[in-house]
Amino acid sequence: MVIHSPKRSCGDAAKLPPLKNEKRSNLMFVIMLMPAIAILSLGMMPSAASADGGGGLPDGFVYVTDVAPDALLDIRYYGTNNFVGERIDSYLAPVAILTVQAADALKRATDELRNKGFVIKIFDAYRPAAAVAHFARWAADSRDTRKKADFYPDVAKSDLHRKGYIAKRSSHSRGSALDLTIVHADSGREADMGSPFDFFGEISHHGANGITSEQKANRDILRSAMERAGFRALKTEWWHYSLADEPFSDKYFDFPVDGPNPEMAEALDRLALSIPAEKLIVVTGGRSASRVDVRAYERINGVWTLSLRTDGFVGKGGVSDEKREGDGATPSGVYSFGRAFGAADDPGSTTPYTKL
Repeated sequence: MVIHSPKRSCGDAAKLPPLKNEKRSNLMFVIMLMPAIAILSLGMMPSAASADGGGGLPDGFVYVTDVAPDALLDIRYYGTNNFVGERIDSYLAPVAILTVQAADALKRATDELRNKGFVIKIFDAYRPAAAVAHFARWAADSRDTRKKADFYPDVAKSDLHRKGYIAKRSSHSRGSALDLTIVHADSGREADMGSPFDFFGEISHHGANGITSEQKANRDILRSAMERAGFRALKTEWWHYSLADEPFSDKYFDFPVDGPNPEMAEALDRLALSIPAEKLIVVTGGRSASRVDVRAYERINGVWTLSLRTDGFVGKGGVSDEKREGDGATPSGVYSFGRAFGAADDPGSTTPYTKL
């Protein structure tokens, strides 16, 4: 199997006894366990587990709805109702993720807004660096203006970078910023803010001319609650707020926006018991597929946390239950991990490393 990721390396394996009494589906399931380092490779995926969703979040992050369960979610970059017009890279589930500190502060804001008859609706929260890069690629393509009428009718696409609508890095990637609005709790109707979310134009600015007194009042309701909870507003976007005292002020993250999956976590726990391990690499895909999904998990404080997701490719010999050296096939079975190799220089492998 080839892992399609720059500066990543693969390993060499020796086969171990298979696991017993596992229900199987028709998916290939490969797990590499790396404590001191081993690889567990299963021919099939346990039917209780799903290929969709991760096993947890990095330390310091939470799902917003675990802290503020009445928050509504409309994660625009998971779908097509956004200025690009397609799902954005690394949005694998329609969930909102924040740092623990930002989520706790948001809960204070939601409590205040609830007393005023409103609930919040979140459009975006933590945003992977890969998603920001997707925006940059889109902005550089002058031909793709399919959503111009809806999101930037008065701005030339070539000016989006210069005017600050598209940036090389985003505060969202630090995990303590979010985009949101307020919704009337009794009717479920969004409050009228005077411009849609992600509308590129001066009407979206705080203090903008051309909005009604009701629209200004609605913006002020959201802003006052968020600022009292410890967030800062962004002058040019009524929907954007960043935690003033953010825990990762100089760190930009790139783990995917993925949903919790208890079944996957339970499967990983079960598999790790067979060979003690704190790190796993899971590869999923149909046995006849040439391209597979590669996910790395690390058990942190007892929780399986997704640390990497990338593409992989099955060997030219397909998937084999009887792997032989040089046959070009991707093996299934249970394997110990002996050495690592890759095209790049040794990235700091804890096993003997060979540069190809």
